[in-house]
Amino acid sequence: MSAGKISMDKGNSSPVRRGMRQRRKRKWESDSSSTSSPARPVRGRGRGRGRGRGGASGRGRGRGTRGLHRGDAAAFAVQERQWNLNDFNLIVLDELVLQMAQMYRQDVFALPQDEDYNKGKRHAGYRQFILWHHGRLGVGVRHVIPSCCVWAIRDKYPDQYGQYTGYIPSRLG
Repeated sequence: MSAGKISMDKGNSSPVRRGMRQRRKRKWESDSSSTSSPARPVRGRGRGRGRGRGGASGRGRGRGTRGLHRGDAAAFAVQERQWNLNDFNLIVLDELVLQMAQMYRQDVFALPQDEDYNKGKRHAGYRQFILWHHGRLGVGVRHVIPSCCVWAIRDKYPDQYGQYTGYIPSRLG
């Protein structure tokens, strides 16, 4: 037949023009759960499925778990949490990193050295966390630090009387 003629495709009952891309057949997979039907079609990334552009659901930090099985995804989440914990320990809790951050801040702003060692380290840890997660913030822009991080910093550098200030909201906003 010539390129412009219509023919019948054996796998499909509708006429298809030769030379045009043929429609892919839908693959099927079985689901072992008792509440669903015995077989369901495998769906690809389509439009309007509530996921936005880009494939993954929008959560996480760039490493997706879309193609992994449940056990692999759980192991991946634990491994990513461990990486974040190691980063947290290095960036926010390490004494040498906090010492360098304090020295830099005191040098730039011409501030005197903190009288209370733990208070200075605590506030440097809070600043390091905000810088790590949110970047540089402008004047009057504040973010809440998660309580687990606040308590990790407070456990490492406690106040001798157990008196902590806590979050102070901005007066500008």
